[in-house]
Amino acid sequence: ENMGSKEKKQYEDFCAGWAIPYMATINNYIDSLLKLGFKDIEVQDKTNDIMPSSKKMWLINKPLWIPTVFFHLFKVVSDVQYMDTVADINQYELLKKGILKFYLISAEKDS
Repeated sequence: ENMGSKEKKQYEDFCAGWAIPYMATINNYIDSLLKLGFKDIEVQDKTNDIMPSSKKMWLINKPLWIPTVFFHLFKVVSDVQYMDTVADINQYELLKKGILKFYLISAEKDS
């Protein structure tokens, strides 16, 4: 939402790497749950819990970026592998900037 052009591009590339058009904001997600009749919605911010693994993926993939681009041009690296590398790099960078968050959400619905 409050992204500059670089962050917007990183976000779009991150979503493309996950093969999703966008990620809902936490408020949009909660609103959708409420509209669908869910109650007792609990939200836990798990961003700090996933940062170590996100950083490991970044540390592995950032140095491999140039070789990945090169091998992708020659079809040695598939589109899926290429976009996974892009997503891993951008995920960590967006998390560090506070633009991306990871939540654990639980809710109940009467049957």
